[in-house]
Amino acid sequence: MDVSALFVVATQTDVGKTFTCAGILRASRQAGIDASYFKPLLSGGAPGDGSSDPDLVVRAAGLSESPASLVQHWFAAPASPHFAARLEGRRIDPAELVREARHRIAAANHLLVEGCGGLAVPLTDQGYLLSDLAAEIGIPILLVAATRLGAIHEALVTLEHARSRGLDVAGIAWNGFEGSARELDTIEMVERLAGVRRLVLIPRVNGHEELDQAFAGFSPRAFWRAAAPERRA
Repeated sequence: MDVSALFVVATQTDVGKTFTCAGILRASRQAGIDASYFKPLLSGGAPGDGSSDPDLVVRAAGLSESPASLVQHWFAAPASPHFAARLEGRRIDPAELVREARHRIAAANHLLVEGCGGLAVPLTDQGYLLSDLAAEIGIPILLVAATRLGAIHEALVTLEHARSRGLDVAGIAWNGFEGSARELDTIEMVERLAGVRRLVLIPRVNGHEELDQAFAGFSPRAFWRAAAPERRA
């Protein structure tokens, strides 16, 4: 099976990035695809607290690893990593983040690397951004966007920033879709103007308890075939 990895980013905080990772991983593993997860930076909680991003992913996707083993650094404050690290008197080393991510990618068959917030979030006081980390790691990004009002601007600005940093955009995962004409127009407009593909369309549900319902129409094999960089022109 081909090795493939994606850096999962979002247009901003709270658009469903972790939910999307959990759904893709759960469906992939149910289909017999050995897919795993890694989060370089977590702000606002700690693995093992029952509600952190890796806790939710481990529980929803049925991963055997402990949540703490899937995160490189975590900070208590729900803030930008550069500020959360400063509050604890710690320093984020970008080179260390890149080394660990590349190690995880090399060791996995299929891997989702989950970012933190939007692409322009600073990771250090010197202005090293999440998009800089994605560029150095060198894997395509999957952009998670909400279908809510304002999504066109959020998605287009994020995609423009991604491409200005030389990032390869695998496609978009649209989350929270309710089937309205406005949402359909939003999706079509962004995909046409940005020249980007839709890889996942997730209907609105009531949280992780309805993950299977949200991903009922999702084909993990088709997703990984479309997203894998070695299979794209």
